[in-house]
Amino acid sequence: MRYTIFSIILLSLLSLNSQANITNKSTGNNQINLLLDSAKNIAKKERAIAEKLVSQAKNYSERIGYSFGIGRSVFTNGFISHVNGKKDQAIVHYLESLSLLNEINSNDALKYKSLACRNIGLVFFDHYQYENALDYFDRSEKFAESLGATEYKTIALYQKARTHRMMGLFEEAIDDLFAASELALDDEDYEYLININNQLGLIFKKVEKYDKAIEHYYAAFKYKSELSNFNRFAATAYHNIANTYLLKGDIESAEENFKKAIDSKLLYGDSKKLFISYMDLAELYKNNDKLKLASEYYNKALTLEVKFEGVPTRFKIFKQLADLSMKQGDMDSYMKYTQQYTTYLENDITNSAELAQTDQKYNIQLVTQRYYELVAAKQREEDLKRWALWASIIVLLSIATYYTIAKIRAYRLRKLMEKELREAMVDLNLDDL
Repeated sequence: MRYTIFSIILLSLLSLNSQANITNKSTGNNQINLLLDSAKNIAKKERAIAEKLVSQAKNYSERIGYSFGIGRSVFTNGFISHVNGKKDQAIVHYLESLSLLNEINSNDALKYKSLACRNIGLVFFDHYQYENALDYFDRSEKFAESLGATEYKTIALYQKARTHRMMGLFEEAIDDLFAASELALDDEDYEYLININNQLGLIFKKVEKYDKAIEHYYAAFKYKSELSNFNRFAATAYHNIANTYLLKGDIESAEENFKKAIDSKLLYGDSKKLFISYMDLAELYKNNDKLKLASEYYNKALTLEVKFEGVPTRFKIFKQLADLSMKQGDMDSYMKYTQQYTTYLENDITNSAELAQTDQKYNIQLVTQRYYELVAAKQREEDLKRWALWASIIVLLSIATYYTIAKIRAYRLRKLMEKELREAMVDLNLDDL
C-alpha cells in the first residue's frame, strides 16, 4: 500500500494524539507496526519522514516495553539506509536488530531475523565478501525453516546459490537451485522459477555448455502468461541469450537478441538495464566494424540519466566513443571524448575518496582502479598531443623538403637550359641571319 506525504503526517499525528489513550498493549503494538509499515513504504522517496516515523515507533516501543517493536524499528532503520545506498550504516542496524530480537521466538521475530540475516548477506555479497555472505544466507534459511516460511527459504537458497556461483562452487550452487525450485514449484512462485533458471543458465555459460545455458534462459518464456510484468524477465533472458550467442560466435543471433532485450526494456522502463543493452550492442557493432551503428547505440546510452554504484559504467561511454573516433580517424572527436572521460574519472576519484573512509577494503580498491584508469586516460591524451606535434613537424619538414627539392630541381633545370643555350649559340652563324 502506498502512502502520500499527507497521509503519513496524519497517521503520525493520530498516533501522537492517541498515545495517552492506549488502554491495552495490543492497540499500542498495532500502532507501532503501522508506523513502521508506513516508514518502509516511503523509505526511498521520503527518507527524512521515514526516519522520523521509525524514531517515533521506537520511542513508543520503549515506553510500553514492546521488545519486538524496538528490534523491528532498528531493522527498519537498516532498511532505510540500505535502499538509499548507505550499506555501511545498514549493516550496523541489521546486526543490532538481530541482537535485540535474539531472545524473542515469536513468528514476527523469526521473520525479521531471517530478513536481517538475508540483508546482511546481500551487503557482504555486494562487497565481494562471499564467505561472510554465505554464512548469513545460511542463517536466514535456518530462521525461515523455524518459521515454516517456504517463501523466505526459497529466497535464502537462491541467494546461497548465487554466492556459490560467484565462488566457483558450481555443484553446490546447482544443489541449492534445485532445492529452491522444488519450493518455488510448490508455492507456484513463477518469478523465482524464472530467476532459478537464469542462474542455471549463468552456471552453464561459465562452464562453456552454451546450448544448455540458452535452454535455461529460454525456460523463462514458459511462464509468460503467469506474470503481468513478464517483460522484465524477458529482457533479462534475451540479454543473457545474446551474450551466450556472442561466446558461440553467432553474431547475427546475438544482435537479434540484444534488440529483443532492448524492446522489452523499453516496455517496462528500466533505464539501467536498457543502458547495459545499448552498450553491449554498440560494442558488438564496434568489434565488427559497423562503426556508424556503434556510434548510434553509444549515443542512445548517453541519453539515459543513470547512475551505477561502485562502477564507472556511464562515463565509460566516453572511452568507447574515443576509441570509435580513433577508428574513424576523427582526431577532434577523439580529443573531445578523451577529455570528457578524464574529467569523469577525476570526479569519480574525488567522490569515491569519501566512501573509502567507511569501507577500506572495497572502496580503496575502487579508488585505486580509477586512479590507474585516469593515469591511462591522461597518458593517451599526452600521447595524442605528442603524436599531433610530431605529425605537425613531419608535415612542415615534408613541405620544407619538397620546397628544397623543387628549388634544386628548378636550379638544375635552369642550368641545363643555359648550357644547351650556350651550345646552340656556338653553332649559330650570325651572318646567316
